[in-house]
Amino acid sequence: EDDDDDDDFEDSPQGRVSALQWLQQLVLRGRIQFVLPSRSGGRHPRRELRAREPQEAKELHDTTKTFEEDLPAREEFRKRVRVDSGSPSENSFNILKKRECLVDKSFCPSRKSSVLHSKLPNKLAKVMHYHWNSDRVFCAKFSQSGDTFCSASPEGVCILDTHSWKVRRSISGLDTGWSIIDLDYSPDQRWIAYSSWSTIIHLVNVYGEHTLQNPHDLMPGEHTCMFGVRFAPNSRHILVGARSGLVITYDLTTKRILSRQPYAHSDDINSVCYLDNSSYLYATGGDDALIKVWDTRVGATAVGAFVGHEQGLTCVSTKGDGVYVLSNGKDQCMKLWDMRKLTPLHDAASSVRRYRYFDYRYDEWVRDDHPRMPFDHSLMTFVGHNVFRTLIRCDFSPMHSTGQRYVYTGCSKGGIVIYDVLTGKSVKRLETNSHIVRDVSWHPFEPTIVGASWDSCSLRYSYFPEDDSCILTDRNSCSSLCRS
Repeated sequence: EDDDDDDDFEDSPQGRVSALQWLQQLVLRGRIQFVLPSRSGGRHPRRELRAREPQEAKELHDTTKTFEEDLPAREEFRKRVRVDSGSPSENSFNILKKRECLVDKSFCPSRKSSVLHSKLPNKLAKVMHYHWNSDRVFCAKFSQSGDTFCSASPEGVCILDTHSWKVRRSISGLDTGWSIIDLDYSPDQRWIAYSSWSTIIHLVNVYGEHTLQNPHDLMPGEHTCMFGVRFAPNSRHILVGARSGLVITYDLTTKRILSRQPYAHSDDINSVCYLDNSSYLYATGGDDALIKVWDTRVGATAVGAFVGHEQGLTCVSTKGDGVYVLSNGKDQCMKLWDMRKLTPLHDAASSVRRYRYFDYRYDEWVRDDHPRMPFDHSLMTFVGHNVFRTLIRCDFSPMHSTGQRYVYTGCSKGGIVIYDVLTGKSVKRLETNSHIVRDVSWHPFEPTIVGASWDSCSLRYSYFPEDDSCILTDRNSCSSLCRS
């Protein structure tokens, strides 16, 4: 669904605003709202006008409602996470001391992540203002190596060197409409692709003496918004999700469309992601409350779907192993999915329970106490953050430093929320006075998270030890863990 764009109140030609104009502006800005009857039904339809007071999301550990048939899959996931992240029973200093003294000769990846996974970002290190002419930053992303960081706003793209946190390159956005909506690094880290309120995908070079900005018009002569863009693992193709359920796969080398699915979803597609390193499997999340999984080797029809969200999706992300998928929804929750628990398309479409009159830009969502959908095979549900006004993104924490033990998301009430996948509960809330944190990115090797804020800045959170025995806060310390 469209990201909201507020305008200032405008006076009438007579220099005064009528009561009707004033009321219309308040409704458009979300200051007041029409509350529709309960989704549970049973009452005569009526409308009530009230001031909107965003409520703190009530945290809910929903795994108690997991279907019994899905419990083994959930336990298998937890077992994998425990192996990858490790569970240190001793101080990090002692672990490293044993390694240096050759007492511990099997310093495997899980042992490395066990040193860092408890060192979560805990304090605001820097408020970074690089988009001076924009009041909102929409996108934030680290490169795969962590050497550069990219943010995007309505005015353009800014690339930073993370060693110094100084601007490497600043690029004015082209054909953006009113904002850049999504961006992604190519796997070879040479290019950044960004999408916007346009049919054109732009590629910007990360390195090199001169700035290049190559346009690729995917739909000449048409008008749409491309809400999600991702590079394929081969760096040659890009995947785009757009309005009205459109999905496009585009070849950057031949500059031609490989596939175009005009009705992949029954509503806007807000996010896309590749599921592994094969470039064949990908997932799409739409406003029809479905996550669909596609395999380009078997044709133009989705191979299955995930059902469970009661409102549209704002983000789909992958663990990178081709098995586990994370989603964020306008029903104020994230869900964890297992690819082996896909629902057939005909069952998925008929079982979605979606309140069609809800608009997350203006309305307040109230979670009802009702049974799970019949085909909701999500392994875990994470509740405790807010998803209003814009497409709030989410992701898994890095493998190197945490063993992907956590999932994290932005929040419409400001700040970043981190959940532990072993317990389903939030373990860290990085609070801020920011209005909205739309996008978030965790450094692949360091305990640092950056959030894209609608207060015209990027918020950088890092881990700060409470005593000298907690180490590993700089790049050199983290890099030393790579030794075997």
